Amino acid sequence: MMANAFKTSVTRLEKELEALITNDQIQARIDSHNKILYARHADQRNATFQRVLQTGSEFERDFRAMLLRSNIIKYEYHQKQLRRT
Repeated sequence: MMANAFKTSVTRLEKELEALITNDQIQARIDSHNKILYARHADQRNATFQRVLQTGSEFERDFRAMLLRSNIIKYEYHQKQLRRT
């Protein structure tokens, strides 16, 4: 039993775990009826997929900017200054 391992009562351990979960210091949930702590594991597949999408978006943005710069140089585009009156 977890309470015995930490040399405390079940009630006190449950309160401490509730505080840790509430403060997002641990990812878990408590089955109060059966007195079981269930750890939540981060969804590695979903996190990896989100990072891939983000990286792809950043690559596309950078590539478009690079194409724009290369076309500006290629066609020797010079912006005229606007006259202020």
